[in-house]
Amino acid sequence: MNLIFDIGNTNTKLAVTDNESIISIERYEILTAEIIDRTIDKFHPEKAIISNVGKIDEELLNHLKNSIPTTIFNSTTDIPIT
Repeated sequence: MNLIFDIGNTNTKLAVTDNESIISIERYEILTAEIIDRTIDKFHPEKAIISNVGKIDEELLNHLKNSIPTTIFNSTTDIPIT
């Protein structure tokens, strides 16, 4: 399982995938550590990836990085991601 975060200017979309299918997708106006923890506890993802046009909250980013391996996808990210 993987967590995928798409952080926009207004909302954050959070998807859970099993490499072949989207298992869950949610939209949040405000992403919190509790939402991240609840999602990790429910789905037990192996890793996370974040793409953003909006600002990434550094405290939440550190919380996520301390929970599971996390990649930030941007123009300098090497692809393909393995």
